[in-house]
Order: sequence, then C-alpha cells, then structure tokens
Amino acid sequence: MFYSIQLLIFFTVTLNLCKNQVQRLLELELLDKTYLDEQIKNFPWTTELKTGRLPVAVGRDGKGLGFWKAEGFQKFAYPMLECNLEEKLHNVNELEILCSVARFTELHFNSGRDGWNDQMIEMHKVLAKRINVKIEETQGLDMCTISVHNLLHVLDDILNFSATDNYWCAVFERAVKDYVKRSNNCKGVDGTFAKAEARREYLKSLQEEEIIERTESNDTSQVIVSSLEKARVACHKDACHSLLIGTTSRVVELINSDHEKIASSLSLTQAEVSSVCPVTKKCFVSNLGHGGTVLSSNNTIIVLLRGTNAVVSVNRFLSVRCKEQGCQLICEDTVKPCHLDDFGQPVISTLNGFPKVQLQPGGDKVFLLTDSIQRKVMLYDCGNNVATVVDYMRKLRTLPCELVVPV
Repeated sequence: MFYSIQLLIFFTVTLNLCKNQVQRLLELELLDKTYLDEQIKNFPWTTELKTGRLPVAVGRDGKGLGFWKAEGFQKFAYPMLECNLEEKLHNVNELEILCSVARFTELHFNSGRDGWNDQMIEMHKVLAKRINVKIEETQGLDMCTISVHNLLHVLDDILNFSATDNYWCAVFERAVKDYVKRSNNCKGVDGTFAKAEARREYLKSLQEEEIIERTESNDTSQVIVSSLEKARVACHKDACHSLLIGTTSRVVELINSDHEKIASSLSLTQAEVSSVCPVTKKCFVSNLGHGGTVLSSNNTIIVLLRGTNAVVSVNRFLSVRCKEQGCQLICEDTVKPCHLDDFGQPVISTLNGFPKVQLQPGGDKVFLLTDSIQRKVMLYDCGNNVATVVDYMRKLRTLPCELVVPV
C-alpha cells in the first residue's frame, strides 16, 4: 500500500498535473516557445540538480516536450516555472493555477521530504481545493481529469499511511532502463536481475569499507580530506558538521585586513589566530540537503549574518588554526546587496516569495564559520542587473500569498 502511494504521488503530480498545465501553456501560446527554450538553456541549475533529468528544449513545434521525463516536469514546475512566468504571463487566473501547482510540487518533492506538520497538512488541503476549483472555472471540465480530483484524497493517504517524504521514484525509473540493457537468456529474468543487484550491493559495501579504512589512516586534524567519499564517511563517523575537500599543501598567508576580520568573526585577538592557513575551493556540509551538499567557489548561498539571512557568493574556504580551539572552518564570501524598491524596501517576488539582489557591484567581503551556512541557492538573471534568489532548498512553512478557496 505504501509503495502504491509513492507511485501515485510521483506520477499524478508530475506526469499528469504538471504535464497537462505545461502543454496548455504552450498550446495556447501563453508562453513563447522560443523564449522558453532560451530560459531552459540558460537556467542556472546547480550541480545536484544536474545529476538527474532536466527539461529539454521544446522547439518551435513543441515536439520536444515529448522527451521530458517525470523528473524534468517536477523541476520545471518548481523551481523554474515561476521565474519564467514573472512579467510574461498576464492572464491572472492562469497564473494563479500555475503558481498553485508550483507550491503543490514544492510541498511534496522538497519540504515534505523532511516530514509533515499540521500547518503543511492544512496548506495541502487548501492548495488541492483551489487547484480543482480554479481549473474547473478557468480551464473547463476537460482539464478536470481524475488525476486532478485525486489530489483531494492524497491528504487522507498522508494522514492514514504517513507522508511520501523519503521516496524519489526516479531512481526506480533509471534502474528499469539499466535492467533492459543487460543481456539475459530470457529465462528467469527476475532472478538474473536480482543476482546482479545483490552482487552490486556487495561490491559497494566493500568499497565503503575501503574508504573508511583510508579515511581512518588519514590525518584530519586540519579538517581537510581529499575526496567527497571520505568527507561523507568522516562526517558520519565523527558527527561533524562540515569538512573541506582539497589538499593541505595549498597554503596562503592572510593579508592584515582579512586576518583582522577572521579574528573578529571568531571573537578572538589576531595573536590567537594563525595568519597562515590552508585554502580549498570546496566544502562538504553534512546537514545541507538530503545526504549532504558540496559547496564550491562561485556558488551562491544563504548564510546567517549578524542575526539575519544574507545572500553571499562564495570565494574560498579556509582552515584557520586558533589557540585552544583547534582548526576552524571559515567561508570567505562577498555579500550580494538586496534589490530595493522606491521606498527602500527589499523587493520580493509575489509569485514564489523569492527575494531579489543586485548582481553588480558586490558588497562587503565577510568571513563566517561554515556553521552559519543555511542553504544553497541559484541566481536567476532578471535583467537590468537584478537577479531572483531561487531558494529551492527552503522549507515551505507559509505560502507567499494568502490563498482563498473559491466557493
């Protein structure tokens, strides 16, 4: 029963709700296909999102949509869709439907993976009702498919059987593709595949044991390891927050102003902080995302700066040795200034609640502990030196705007 619920959500939301709305968007020419292809080509996907399926160019005839997979529809619905629609789609009713679909997708495939609470349950209930009513009123009964109606009953399944919070069925879709390619004698195919998977899992466990042995033999006193696999194992074994990925041989001497800022951020004197330290371009943060996330130089992240969230661009990572505190992991960043309106208030998108920042010039250089890193984000260029901060890893707890269910 639980596995059936997982597949129901995976296919109902992506291959029915999202797909039907995207097809309507293109068939009615509510969004120009050439513009959409350009956005798909230039959208700033992160390394983690690129590992799976992404939307591909639809072409002038729209036939490219047939090559989209379920994961592609999911990533287009959230976080890409609303960025493309801003100031491009002027039909208010259609815009409300698409934004509701984006929130529904975000709720199931992002926020819901970390568990559901009463507030999210109520949010799901309102979204499901609004999507059904607005589709019937705006798009007609032909768009009110059984899949759209089933959204009203997903809430009962969540309450009875728990949420679909730790399942991503795209893994099974890719596994089937690999199975089909494997040679077999057409007799006992299930057994052949099962043995191959058992062999693969066994070899994988041996590889993990080898990584653990190599990690234990390495010196991690400077909290730097040579590979992502070693970082994952070391963080799990020692229950640490983050580790740098690179080599300890790349050492720099800090200039006086940087040395002073680092000491100030650690609440220490300059004499207590070493002015010579190893630097790397990558850092593994174990509690960021699902299974940890690798941050690199030039990535954009949200950090806790002076008690508030700030958008910064990563320059490099440093392992700074301090007296009586050992090595501290420091992230050197450049602050991205907020884009302000005519009244001096930060501009926030009314569609998805994402803030906007100025691309140039950069703000102050800051040095922060890696513990202050909150999330990884993308910068979607809106033109005129303004970018939308695509905060795709956020935990949705409130809707960007109030939803009223039509009666």
